[in-house]
Amino acid sequence: AARYFHECLMGVEGQAAREYLRKRGITDKTIRRFGIGYAPDRWDGLIRAAKDFEKSELLEAKLVAKNNKTGGVYDMFRGRVIFPIIDVRGNIIAFGGRIIGDGEPKYLNSPETIVYNKSRHLFALNIARKSKSRRYILAEGYMDVVSLHQAGFDTAVASLGTSLTDQQARLLAKYADEVVIAYDSDRAGRSAAERAISLLEKTNVKVKLINLPGAKDPDEYIKKFGAESFSLRLDRSENHIEYKLDLVKTKYDLDVDEQRIAYLKEAAEILSTIDNPVELAVYLARVAETGKIDRAVLEQETKQLARSKSRKEHKKEQSLNLRPTLAVQPKAKELRYKNVRSAVAEEKLISLLLFDFSLIETASRQLMPEQFSSDTLGKAYGILLENYKNKRPFSTALLSQSLSVEEMEHISSILVKRVPEGDKMQALRDYIKVILEEYERSFDKNVLSKDEMILREWQKMKEKKGLEDRK
Repeated sequence: AARYFHECLMGVEGQAAREYLRKRGITDKTIRRFGIGYAPDRWDGLIRAAKDFEKSELLEAKLVAKNNKTGGVYDMFRGRVIFPIIDVRGNIIAFGGRIIGDGEPKYLNSPETIVYNKSRHLFALNIARKSKSRRYILAEGYMDVVSLHQAGFDTAVASLGTSLTDQQARLLAKYADEVVIAYDSDRAGRSAAERAISLLEKTNVKVKLINLPGAKDPDEYIKKFGAESFSLRLDRSENHIEYKLDLVKTKYDLDVDEQRIAYLKEAAEILSTIDNPVELAVYLARVAETGKIDRAVLEQETKQLARSKSRKEHKKEQSLNLRPTLAVQPKAKELRYKNVRSAVAEEKLISLLLFDFSLIETASRQLMPEQFSSDTLGKAYGILLENYKNKRPFSTALLSQSLSVEEMEHISSILVKRVPEGDKMQALRDYIKVILEEYERSFDKNVLSKDEMILREWQKMKEKKGLEDRK
């Protein structure tokens, strides 16, 4: 499908789309780099091009939709510039389509499939992850990201047609030490930025926000003022604490006592999240001056809020410690783990192999699917082994052919977890060691339970014989 869309863009039918992209300043080199394409305004263009595939396969991939009246199918994307969505392993898993000119919806994205869950992927992360920089730019749309990359900012990524999710934040934290949010300057953009801040804070990455005066988004700013000006703005991005405090200040009239008190309470909530004492001292002084209050009083309120939050977090942690298995169990009850220690190692091993498939050779010599405690994870490992032994290229789509929807959803949730830094071969050996230890332990238990049953039967027979002898 990606090849078809790209060929359409570069062919006769794609002239209007090429002109649109050139007006937006997108070069042929960038088009090739992102694999940008075009879906002609026809109902059956892709269907004809994919004649070797069954309609059921096209429906499953969500490339076509079904006409409920006629029972026929038609192309999902028509008259749109197409952006392939590629996962971190280089697999095309979905598409995003932008209409040329006016019309609604402006963007049309692939519906979710077994291999594509939009809340677990980021647009252009497959390119950004290759950068040496650990400072990432989080934008809203495809065009913003494409423009940023073309201008030399190669760590730009975007969420996929939705606000940033918890899974996307954790995925981003695997590659970034600092995230600069570059959302649109409208109300919706500010609201989305606030949500992104709260999610990214939990991952311990440094969060900043860029201010782009005179433009509604990064794409427009770069066109108006150039890449060098954007770079300066990027370096001057404000700390997320500053951003939140400035935002709170705009909500209240500080000349009215009641509103000034409300401002100070909300500002104290923000300050209570700061761990660094130097940073806290700077912002305490600033807020105290703005709110016309004694700094010591504000500090007391802030510390009290911080202690209250700490107690709540401690209680939550204790609750999880009392029920440790619930923290790592799959959502589907039928997939629940019997041996959590082994299953956690199995999860990490699967994630590591999917991140670096070359490690499968070592794993194949030491570990068999039957030694997994989780049937689902053992099945996934078996598929990886089969592809390796048959020298077939691997993609996550192959897993979806053999796993149920629930199993595939669980595997997808594993893939967003952090892959360990450092020696990946040593990590692999550690996981294998845990799995084999737990397998041996469960094997010994089974053997022991069988021996106990034999002993009990023998004792019963002996007791019965003793009774008969007495008679």
